[in-house]
Amino acid sequence: MHSNPLKRFFHSRVSGQRSERIELLVRELTDRFQPLKVLDIGCGEGGLVATFQELGVDVKGIDFSETAISRAALITQGCCQVVDVDCEPLPFDSKSFDMVIVSYVLQHLQRPGRVISEMWRVLRPAGIAVVLVPLQPFESTLWQILKV
Repeated sequence: MHSNPLKRFFHSRVSGQRSERIELLVRELTDRFQPLKVLDIGCGEGGLVATFQELGVDVKGIDFSETAISRAALITQGCCQVVDVDCEPLPFDSKSFDMVIVSYVLQHLQRPGRVISEMWRVLRPAGIAVVLVPLQPFESTLWQILKV
């Protein structure tokens, strides 16, 4: 199945439930930047995607886990798909998103630089990249910016 032990772990143990934190992040990003089209790289079970959809944003989600994507389909109207970003290019045209979100994904990848390059490729000029990593002070700094 998956040769990478982290992928095996996340394939069997997916967590993308909706939370107050997701709601806050999406509402702040939408209010501040008014994106029309968003890509969520590592969408998991689709909590972030579904929240953007509720606000009327055209959003796509990708994740390497077939299990996560099948669960995401239940709440996201099928706008999420399986893509292994460590090995595959993003299946979207260049400059096609106003905002790209990579939330708690980069630290799990074998080639994070490749994903960052792809992220910039699909981001429109003057688009917004939101990258969350579980390292201080980066995450707390982002939350401070969003709360200002």
